Amino acid sequence: MNIGYLRVSTDQQSVNAQKSGIVKYCEDHNITIDKWIEEKVSGVKAVRQRKLGGIIPNMHPGDTLLVAELSRLGRSVSMITRLIEQLLARKIKIVLIKQHMTLGDTSGGAMASMMDKMFISVSALFAEMERELLISRVREGIQCKIASGYDWGSRIRGMKFVSKSVRLKGEANKLFNEGLNVSVISKQLKCSRNLVRKMLAAG
Repeated sequence: MNIGYLRVSTDQQSVNAQKSGIVKYCEDHNITIDKWIEEKVSGVKAVRQRKLGGIIPNMHPGDTLLVAELSRLGRSVSMITRLIEQLLARKIKIVLIKQHMTLGDTSGGAMASMMDKMFISVSALFAEMERELLISRVREGIQCKIASGYDWGSRIRGMKFVSKSVRLKGEANKLFNEGLNVSVISKQLKCSRNLVRKMLAAG
């Protein structure tokens, strides 16, 4: 049985690119996909909590799992390594389309097995490093916005950042129009009364 595995992390992502890559590989190698497994789940989630974990016990020696690339299997070296070792122990082949690799191909003998293990460790390490770098860049971007006077907490998906001063001014005017005095407004917004007066005077 040949199983095509597709995974994205969020609803905003699509599996189409992954699927087209696997389909093309199958066409080139005269392979038929018997079953597609598609899921939208973070790669950091334990394999047993994913659909992938549910199909592994039902796979048999000689079956093949086709994946667009190694990172679709997980996001850490340890997770990917354990998963692949589990599959290879069950004599299940793994085809990694992007890496142009077939793991578990016994025709290559001991050397092929050694190369499989080396490739798994190095590739999984780079996948984990790539994820950490991405997270780091996102965090740096947020800190830059905050340092520039923007309020990250008020960001709404699809809209621009709202500066903290603009947000406070809007809230101050709203509370004043509701009949609250300067002292009460300053307590609610946790800022000085002089700042409240300036914001109200600015309109």
